[in-house]
Amino acid sequence: MVISMNQHLSGPIRPILENYVHSISEDLPNLSAGFYIVGSIAWDEFNERFSDIDFVAVLNHRASTTEIEPLDAAVSVGWQSP
Repeated sequence: MVISMNQHLSGPIRPILENYVHSISEDLPNLSAGFYIVGSIAWDEFNERFSDIDFVAVLNHRASTTEIEPLDAAVSVGWQSP
């Protein structure tokens, strides 16, 4: 998977997304075909106090139970509720 991240992502968003995408590409290199940011971040309306991070992951195949576990772990790393 080619990793290309929009340079406009800043603040707490960028390191969280970089960590997640890196984890997926390292732990499950053949699973993800694409990773797209949607919602408030995409509309440049992200509010650090109230917004969540919405994304769509396009997979190369249906994920197995063993593939889902690293995804769940990667989502929670580095994220703290305000």
